[in-house]
Amino acid sequence: MRNIIFYHYCVNGDCFTSRILVDHFIKNVKNVVFYYTAFRSLASHCLDLGITNNNFNVIRLPGHNDEDFPEHDKHDNFFIYNNDLYINPWIGKFKSKFCIWCLDNYIDYYNSIISNINKNVNEFNIPQINNTITPYVPFNYKYYNCEFLNDYIVNLKKQFKKIILFYNNFVTTYILFNNLDYTKLINIISEYYPDFIFITFKNTDLNKPNVIDISTIYINNNFILPNAYGIEFTYLNTLCDKVFFSPSGLSQLGFYNENMIKNKYAILYCKCNLITPMCICDECENENLCIEKYHFYCKKIWIDTDNLIYQIEHFINLPYTYG
Repeated sequence: MRNIIFYHYCVNGDCFTSRILVDHFIKNVKNVVFYYTAFRSLASHCLDLGITNNNFNVIRLPGHNDEDFPEHDKHDNFFIYNNDLYINPWIGKFKSKFCIWCLDNYIDYYNSIISNINKNVNEFNIPQINNTITPYVPFNYKYYNCEFLNDYIVNLKKQFKKIILFYNNFVTTYILFNNLDYTKLINIISEYYPDFIFITFKNTDLNKPNVIDISTIYINNNFILPNAYGIEFTYLNTLCDKVFFSPSGLSQLGFYNENMIKNKYAILYCKCNLITPMCICDECENENLCIEKYHFYCKKIWIDTDNLIYQIEHFINLPYTYG
């Protein structure tokens, strides 16, 4: 085997959740070159694991000249072509129930891929992933251009009482009713709290002294904004006072940065979301997202009610609790 290419048709969430499988292969398979192909994503989410941007989105699937390769969905989760191994880690191929938030059964699915490869590729005898560990590999942010944000946030805290982070990205996967008019929302909240600063993922065009987006921060500090700056945005989680996630793959990148702390993280969630029950492990009415099983606490704030602004204000002013 010359090369191993991980591939799928998805974006941030699947790139992040597959890291545990990628890391396992890199540690247990030697004398091959690893690649990752996910054309809807802009940069490698496995830079710190050993797949650089030079090996990201440079190998197309066999027989295709564009970015769409649906015929390869016919394969269970891997195929071999010209002595290269192609592995699809997309959880949607799993035939059993799983959870996109707490990653329940992800390791079982990845172990089924490993078993299938061991059975069909004679040169491999890859061990199973330990299914008692938490099913993710956190980012080693030293490999990403974001450590300058430490000093930047320290300076902001001298000017503002609180720093509030909003994942105001547009949700495109799984959820049909979880998109908000974030510009309107942040405009209202920032008027209520002129002594707080609000940092957003996407530019809101509000032109207010207490609203800024991540791209402006990079520009103002003479840095080039990375292509996949969702990774760098998640670095801000531990530096800010309150964080509001959206129900998207981008949030999956940041769920697991800080545990044992309550009333810091919330997700703007919809009770009428249309996600299939096969893909979540908790009931919508639960107060916290199901990642609390690992002691990561993310409170659900319901967007399909008449008091959304009140709920957000209330959460912003809640003191932390620990444990």
